[in-house]
Amino acid sequence: MAPVQPPAPRLLPACCGLVVAVVLAAVFVPHFHRATGLTSLIRFGEERQQKLAPELTGVPVYLVPHHHGFDGQYYAHMALHPPWKYHDLSDHYDFPAYRLRRIFLPALAWALGLGRPLWIVHVYSFFNVLAWLGLAALLTAWLPLRDWTNFGRWTGCLLAAGVLESLRGSLTDLPALLMMLGAMRLWETRRLRSGTAFWVASVLSRDTVALSLLGLLWPWPPRARGIVRLAVLGGLIVLPTALWTLYVSHYFPTSSVGVEGNFNWPFRAVAGTAADAVEHLRHGVEDNGRYTFRLVTIFSFAVQVWVVLRYWRRGPRWLRIALPFLLLFPFLGLPVWEGPWGFWRAILPVTVAFCFLVPPGRWFVPLLLAGSLPSLHAFFRLVF
Repeated sequence: MAPVQPPAPRLLPACCGLVVAVVLAAVFVPHFHRATGLTSLIRFGEERQQKLAPELTGVPVYLVPHHHGFDGQYYAHMALHPPWKYHDLSDHYDFPAYRLRRIFLPALAWALGLGRPLWIVHVYSFFNVLAWLGLAALLTAWLPLRDWTNFGRWTGCLLAAGVLESLRGSLTDLPALLMMLGAMRLWETRRLRSGTAFWVASVLSRDTVALSLLGLLWPWPPRARGIVRLAVLGGLIVLPTALWTLYVSHYFPTSSVGVEGNFNWPFRAVAGTAADAVEHLRHGVEDNGRYTFRLVTIFSFAVQVWVVLRYWRRGPRWLRIALPFLLLFPFLGLPVWEGPWGFWRAILPVTVAFCFLVPPGRWFVPLLLAGSLPSLHAFFRLVF
């Protein structure tokens, strides 16, 4: 006879609804406009108005005043064209070979928008909002909302700084994370083909997701049968992205790849960004929290690393997809730390694993809060 589950705390459903309502309000209240919809989340820059695609002429989109815009605008430009015409669009990108590798979301928006620019930009602007709602639903498969501990883990994932930053700029990180976790859930339920398809879509959305597959080999050495099976699946998953990358590199030189400076010697960028932040703060330069939250990010990520390394054996096996990003972290360069919002997105799988692995008990809330401090700045940036 199965054990009887204790009833959920009476206020728990209301608190779950409150989290969803607060985030959706933070998205729609400041960002939705009657004429332009949610296109302000794409962050087309007013100072790049001359480089807008001709297809956007007459299409009402929000332009961020006195700003060059952000990365989401490049993927939205991709979405205005079918993938076989991307090689003609180099004038609309900062690093064509880098942007054009991430084909899935733009291609999906083009297909769902039936090739019509007005429909496409609105479809694309909603991708991250729908991905956030999808993540909220998917997490309950592992974190049934029956107690406050699971509620804390669920909320920590949904309010992770990297999640909110992707939501703020219509970026690829959150949808790629959702598809990766969806793939793991499908594999858990023995739906191998569907799970593999989700992995393919995730890697085509954000190529660095492929690193997560290496985490499934841990602990080393795995059984030979496991190595062969993962090698075959990994090859199938990475092959479409590899072929598409070869196609893109045929038209654009490697000098336009866009990762220059993103990697450095181990911990060199961490030390440099900390020293730079201290120097600016010492002279009273804050820049909307940029320098304070560089130091806060270093502290919070140290908490995350400690929790993940100490408790990773206690969580579901799929959480090991975060381990390769622990190895990547020391090599990240200064451009990733500049915000430090780029860093929040780069280590997003680690943040999710951290939320799952924080040990229950009297230290649960302090540790969860200590590892989630950057979310304060991310939420502020989302609203304002």
